[in-house]
Amino acid sequence: MDTTFRFSSANEITEEFIEKLKSFYNGKPVSITVTEDFQIPTDNGSLIPKDFINELIERKNDYENGKVQGLLWEDCKKELLERVNK
Repeated sequence: MDTTFRFSSANEITEEFIEKLKSFYNGKPVSITVTEDFQIPTDNGSLIPKDFINELIERKNDYENGKVQGLLWEDCKKELLERVNK
């Protein structure tokens, strides 16, 4: 069974919530998944060149479709954005 708790910010997760979670699921395995809401600019009004935006979108899609193994989306973002800043 999956139960989803949604927060608009990590700051909304209180110690009280964590304690209740631990108490309710006491001794049972629990997985926590964090979904990062990173928006890739869709127009070229950003400082990121258009070809990098296309590459970001391709890498994000590959990552989400499981084609990228051993490389986190966060690492892809960081690498590409570092290239832009050079």
